[in-house]
Amino acid sequence: MFKNWFSIGVLTLLTVLSKGDACSCMCGMSEQQLYPVTIMSYNVDTPEKDWDDWNLWRKNSVVDVMTEFNLEDFYGLQETKNGGSPEVCNQIRDAINSRASVQAAKKQYDYISIQNLKNNPNQDCENSIFFDTSTWKCLSFDGLFVYKDWDPRYAFYGIFQKIKNPQQIVVVFNTHAPAGNYPGSHNGFLPGDFINIATFIEDTRKKVSSDHPELVPVIFSGDWNGSVQGQKDFQAIGLETCRIKAGKQGDVGPTWPSTNPSEAYDQILAGQQGMDWSESSITVKGRGMDAVEKASDHLPIEAELYFLPIP
Repeated sequence: MFKNWFSIGVLTLLTVLSKGDACSCMCGMSEQQLYPVTIMSYNVDTPEKDWDDWNLWRKNSVVDVMTEFNLEDFYGLQETKNGGSPEVCNQIRDAINSRASVQAAKKQYDYISIQNLKNNPNQDCENSIFFDTSTWKCLSFDGLFVYKDWDPRYAFYGIFQKIKNPQQIVVVFNTHAPAGNYPGSHNGFLPGDFINIATFIEDTRKKVSSDHPELVPVIFSGDWNGSVQGQKDFQAIGLETCRIKAGKQGDVGPTWPSTNPSEAYDQILAGQQGMDWSESSITVKGRGMDAVEKASDHLPIEAELYFLPIP
């Protein structure tokens, strides 16, 4: 997998900004071309509950959902687990890369997951980020142990750099909030959890640019098991849900359960000072499609986001 470090050259590239104020930085950025980043957030419904079904048909159905609509830059996946093994992530990676559409597009996918974190208590692969290695390089990754109930939850991220354009940097977060499945547990994160996650996001941005963290693009996918629309701690650091802010909105209805959904648990948030929301888009995929509804108990949600290069 990937080593959790920066090279000196990359650090220099990411942290050196103009000596002027933030306004002058933004003026310089406005002259640079916006670049799109695509991501799908998708809870694949844990294979643990029926391993035979997963291997017989559901694995391929999940990969169909991931590849038949668009080939994304990133996939923020939840419930990619079978005990403490990375087997599910490995299976998804191998299945994606065997698809004719992926090979024809000359893409190659790999993943990072919370299993690689030193403070993961059960070495689970529950939370993973898949990315196109032909386009993006993973520079570093880490995670915040948010929730320490019987069902541990993380806010997990990777810092990614465009291979052909090093000024194009994006920090991709992914999470799966508690679902209230255990005694004393609850749906979604608590108010204090959001404060801790927001602080963690800002600390991560400062790793990329200590002078102007607000200029660092952030995407945050996840199954939130509750509402994050208008979440004040995220808004305070410039993150908004795409369901509210994206200028081009498709289906922004509920995503769970996949058949006759009633809850919009699956959300993608994003933020960068000066980002162009008018060009950004968001849509739920596969509503009313039998194959998509059977593949998982969640519908996937997809965003195309437009950011400015870091100066």
